[in-house]
Amino acid sequence: MIGERFNRWLVLERGPNYIYPGNQSISVRYICLCDCGVEKLVHKSHLKNGSSQSCGCLNREISSTVGGLSKTRAYRSWSGMLGRTDPDNTQASNQAYRDKGITCSEDWKSFENFYRDMGDCPDGYELEREDVMGNYCKENCTWADEVTQATNRTKFSNNTSGYTGVSWSEQHNKWRVGIHVNKVRHEGGLFERNDFESAVKARKALELKHLGYVKEHM
Repeated sequence: MIGERFNRWLVLERGPNYIYPGNQSISVRYICLCDCGVEKLVHKSHLKNGSSQSCGCLNREISSTVGGLSKTRAYRSWSGMLGRTDPDNTQASNQAYRDKGITCSEDWKSFENFYRDMGDCPDGYELEREDVMGNYCKENCTWADEVTQATNRTKFSNNTSGYTGVSWSEQHNKWRVGIHVNKVRHEGGLFERNDFESAVKARKALELKHLGYVKEHM
């Protein structure tokens, strides 16, 4: 690593490790020199995956040249994407991305390239992968509203029924029905093990009520 360049960083020497307070895992860090002359400790993983490209001067230049885009929805979506696909991000909310090995393309680790491909994010929309098992890249992403995201969302990891929105609740020893729309979960009730058909009907009723139609289920 010493002597290698990563975007605007030049690796000078090994620095002290960082120990995450939560799980005590260790992250290797290096003392790096930015092209603008700033020295800083940078995580090895952030150099490798491109989430750290400079001391911050690059983003400031991008912001100044494209009208302050660092405060836009597009920039926040890009930053969130990098966080979700960072292998060192141990937040529980990102576990599904780690389990599936979802990454973002090398080209999109630069906000300038991401913005070139995606443009502005409309109000009420978020970055969505059309193939939920696929990676973040130009070919697989679009700006989507909440209804589109709800219908595109993959089955929950605890879904043992094979039917989206119907999962077995160990706590209640029953089928539990629900749907997420606009980041809010709506419950559809609990059903006995031998009454799976009624659980499916309840899920369809939720879709009709909150989405306006009944989606096709694989």
